[in-house]
Amino acid sequence: MKKGRKRMAAAGMALLVTFMIGGCRVWGRSHHDHHTYTVGGTVTGLGTPDTVVLQDNSGDDLSVTTDGTFIFGTSIANGSRYEVTVKTQPTGQTCTVASGSGTVSAKKVTDVAVTCVNNTYTVGGTVSGLSGTVVLQDNGGDDLSVTANSTFTFTTSVAHGNTYAVTVSAQPSGQLCTVASGSGTMGSANVTGVAVTCSSTIAVSGTVEDSDSGNLIANVTIAARDASDNTMATATTDSSGAFSLSVPSGQDFYLHADGVSIGNTTYVPDNKQIDNRTSDLTGVKLYLTDSIMVATVAGLIGADSNADAFFNWDVEDTNGAIDGVTATASSPEAVILYTQTDGTYTQTGPTTTGGGVIGYLPNPGENSTVTFTQTPDKATAGYSVDTTFKLRLIPGEFSSPYEP
Repeated sequence: MKKGRKRMAAAGMALLVTFMIGGCRVWGRSHHDHHTYTVGGTVTGLGTPDTVVLQDNSGDDLSVTTDGTFIFGTSIANGSRYEVTVKTQPTGQTCTVASGSGTVSAKKVTDVAVTCVNNTYTVGGTVSGLSGTVVLQDNGGDDLSVTANSTFTFTTSVAHGNTYAVTVSAQPSGQLCTVASGSGTMGSANVTGVAVTCSSTIAVSGTVEDSDSGNLIANVTIAARDASDNTMATATTDSSGAFSLSVPSGQDFYLHADGVSIGNTTYVPDNKQIDNRTSDLTGVKLYLTDSIMVATVAGLIGADSNADAFFNWDVEDTNGAIDGVTATASSPEAVILYTQTDGTYTQTGPTTTGGGVIGYLPNPGENSTVTFTQTPDKATAGYSVDTTFKLRLIPGEFSSPYEP
């Protein structure tokens, strides 16, 4: 009887131990970590405004538009893998991911580092008309010597969003090279459209005078500019008010004389249009007018001396002023007036004694090219009059043709 009880007790004890062990196993499984954790990090160097699209585990797209922290919308289970990649690069930039993959280990992932840098692109174009060696520069350096008509590319690339400016550092002998489409802000592709055009040159010389007194004016900067206002050549008047420069042969251009201040007098800039010249030109006269006088004349003709663009010329032949000429403009907004013998102005043509034409383009807002046509009447038949010419009109400045 005692042995039976001992066997029963032993069996009961074994069952109790088995239950306790089993219970421990059940308890252990019920407390396994099934939590999820977020994945994120920081973005640096991203352009503004721009967007980089990130993914985690090839999904869960996340668009980031500014530098700073980011967190994916979908959390990852403890013990599971994460892998952050760039799905879409921002314009003109390349973003790379560091510390972007691993296994979630019972805490948030916060150390993914996305670094964006600007891509760089080359600057280049074509040279035409060259018969020597021209030295080009980009942004004031990176000298590039070109010896033949061909394409060119500067050695130093320019980062996306930065500016580039191609200029001629040294002209070829006997030629003048000009640059078109040579400056801008770098986009997201190589620049290939810079156009360098070289041509033979002509010499242009003349003087700058006070339009009222006729006094010659020194230290005035003269620029030869094309129809798009690109500067082709510059010079400065000497102590006698004289200047000389070289410009491309056979091209339309205008000479621009900067306004200067001398004592109490402030001069308004003047422009002289010269078209399709193929031989040297001497004796060109540019006239600077006192700003007070310009304001007075503007008031008389109903113009704004700052916002409007002015034009004037004398209609002359080798024998002097020509009467009976009527002028029209390609711009209907242009106001054309004719000077009278008593110093007044009228909008009723044609020209009378003195042969003067003056007018303005109201508030053009920017430089404009206007074509003028002169029509002689029967009384002036036989005179040599330039019937058509262009003027580059600039707000707040005077413009005139070289040979009207």
